[in-house]
Amino acid sequence: MVSIPEDLTEAQTKALVDYVAYDQVTWRIWSTGEGIENLPTVATGDVLVTIEQDARSLNGQRANPPLRVTITEVSVAEDGTYAELNTCNDRTQVTVTDADGNDITGPDYQRYAEYHVIMVPGPDGNWLTTSETLVSNDDCTVE
Repeated sequence: MVSIPEDLTEAQTKALVDYVAYDQVTWRIWSTGEGIENLPTVATGDVLVTIEQDARSLNGQRANPPLRVTITEVSVAEDGTYAELNTCNDRTQVTVTDADGNDITGPDYQRYAEYHVIMVPGPDGNWLTTSETLVSNDDCTVE
């Protein structure tokens, strides 16, 4: 994480911490192919199913750092039923390699990507990511 919003409430901070855990688990999957067994501790619903399917079809493909992420907004519903985050991912220096180590980075991959994330409370009190939607490409910055 490069930066986070200031003056977060306790509830917003908890959602942010749990999103960081999600981000760490998913980055480990994309960069090493390991840790898929940890995904249910940080994700649920459609995003869980999609990432599990995508991870199983990697065939040795890996994303290589650096990936820089800025959290631009964190909000938690007053009734505590969901949290929303907006993030900006700087993938401008990330490369993708195949199982043999060959660079297969696509021309549209190395860019900034803005995401809208929805989280819901899990059974253990942690926030679980349930939706991660690409909002835009190259319309955000990481500072």
